[in-house]
Amino acid sequence: PGRSKIEIMKIKILFKKILNEFITIELKNGIILYGLVVKIDSYMNIYLRNAKRSLKGKSSILIPTISIRGAKVRYIILPNWINLDSIFDNSNGGKKFIT
Repeated sequence: PGRSKIEIMKIKILFKKILNEFITIELKNGIILYGLVVKIDSYMNIYLRNAKRSLKGKSSILIPTISIRGAKVRYIILPNWINLDSIFDNSNGGKKFIT
């Protein structure tokens, strides 16, 4: 089934919080990207600026701008100051949105 309106609203809140923040993204193919989030669209595609691309055993590459297809993301490491508990607070009947 699709996501509830509450889930979508909470995800949008999270996306707004990480705009103009540096995040680390690991792609499903093992590439790690670190850069400034400039946009996240409705398909969960992420657009970074001043990104650094690294792959184990290879030199890092600086990329001025890059777009990442949402379906290719394995995970995202958020800035430490973001309080996920305040966004995804379990007051919604015990459902967890992010673990």
